[in-house]
Amino acid sequence: MQHRTHLEYLLHAAMLQVVPEIVSDCIYHWKNQGHSGDPDRTTLVDHLLHKVGPERFLDYCEQFPSYAPASPLFFLLYNSATPGSLVKKISLNASHFHPTRRLELVEEGDNHIVVEDVFFTGPPPLPADDLFVSSTLKAILQEYGCRGIQVEWEAVRSKNLQSILQSISIHPLAIEQFTRWRYRWEGVERSCRIDGMDEFCLEKINATESLPTDSLLFRLQRLLSGDLSRRPSIEETAAKLEITSRTLQRKLMAKGTSYCQLHNELRIKAAEKLLISTNMNLAEISRFSGYSDSAHLCREFQKKYRMTPRNFRRLYLSNNNSQ
Repeated sequence: MQHRTHLEYLLHAAMLQVVPEIVSDCIYHWKNQGHSGDPDRTTLVDHLLHKVGPERFLDYCEQFPSYAPASPLFFLLYNSATPGSLVKKISLNASHFHPTRRLELVEEGDNHIVVEDVFFTGPPPLPADDLFVSSTLKAILQEYGCRGIQVEWEAVRSKNLQSILQSISIHPLAIEQFTRWRYRWEGVERSCRIDGMDEFCLEKINATESLPTDSLLFRLQRLLSGDLSRRPSIEETAAKLEITSRTLQRKLMAKGTSYCQLHNELRIKAAEKLLISTNMNLAEISRFSGYSDSAHLCREFQKKYRMTPRNFRRLYLSNNNSQ
């Protein structure tokens, strides 16, 4: 199975919610071309663009972060000091977004940033790729806290993209080697940055990287980690893995675990990391790691460690400071 970036996984999951019939059609054509696994990001967005047209396509992409599963990738971005540093994180962690492209911050002011999309190898990005990046980045900046945000297309990399934009009354200033946007906003409203959250998010994103991308455990952990706030039924999860629930149970038993046990381990590992690497309170940690409330979190810690989460944090800090 071909490697898929974390962003591609999120896009596929979001599109399954919003336009499942288009995803099914895309998968049908993808497999007819001899590919295995899920379509890559370019194939998904290009198929969507041709099915719905550029105006609706931009609207869909702007909704993408809202429909995607809760992901540490978004928490990583939202935990940025400025909109400019958010874009720099995308560039620094490019492997989770796209294998051959990255965003470059070329200018930053109090109420604007200028961002350039750069590609290094392979064929140039399709128009659908640039439209997706533009609208999705706008949505991420809105979620971050930028209010009254506007996007100006300063340059595009092809006449084809220029023609598509002009058909919906967007007029880029120039055709250049890279696509470039200017994002402006009226103000920024956001909560404070949380120390330690970046390290936690990156570790969580990379948690399954040591597993083969076609392994059942990799796919299952990625599905469950996407949104720890709920535990889908084993039947629902097995259907997404394209196997029966009985087969899933049997394979997990062979690895010495179970569906319920695996989900609980993912939640408590998330809580453990947040306790030792951030200054979040118990209520915030409970919500982030999927527990109904802090009392539930405390019960799980008592079972595993015979101590409360606060004592776990205090003991860790005490041991760490004494070294």
